[in-house]
Amino acid sequence: MELNLGLLIPFIGTTIGSAMVFLMKKEINRKVEKFLLGFASGVMIAASVWSLLMPSIEMAEEQGVIAWVPASIGFIIGILFLLWIDYITTKIKEQKQEETQSDCIKKSMLFLAVTLHNIPEGMAVGVALAGALLGNVGITMSGAIALTNLVVPILPYFLSFAAGTMIYVVVEELIPQAQQGKHTEIGTIGVSIGFIIMMILDVALG
Repeated sequence: MELNLGLLIPFIGTTIGSAMVFLMKKEINRKVEKFLLGFASGVMIAASVWSLLMPSIEMAEEQGVIAWVPASIGFIIGILFLLWIDYITTKIKEQKQEETQSDCIKKSMLFLAVTLHNIPEGMAVGVALAGALLGNVGITMSGAIALTNLVVPILPYFLSFAAGTMIYVVVEELIPQAQQGKHTEIGTIGVSIGFIIMMILDVALG
């Protein structure tokens, strides 16, 4: 029962978050948009630190690796990966010269960052559940050891890679959009609230 609940919580949370798009089909108030952009930025920054980089460092220490190495390497690769994606999409935009293409690129980058963020989290959950299931179901000891041995050494790199992609999107897209025009303080307030809420959730539920 506890294992099923462990799987359902992230599934339900992701589903509810995704469903919010149906409530905002039409153009929303500019002030609300600024706040939501800032809020998303704060959440992603906090998630990058507490849910991705810190676990990456802790896992590296447990593996006897220099703590900052996987976090730094993965983070840099994540940044470079989206820089490469940005470069390619910019070339496409220059060729087509369409404003809608630019909007599509921004949305695609955000989607990619969030997707990459979920991959290492899913792997981490899978490893944890495999260990818990070992004593409850018919998973052989050799099978469980093979699974954790394959995933665990590279998991710190995946975690920090996802953090790099999220920070890139926040700095490159979300915050600049939240700071355009008037009422820039609304975006800043959104960042603060999003960061604090995500930090509390990560620490309290961590």
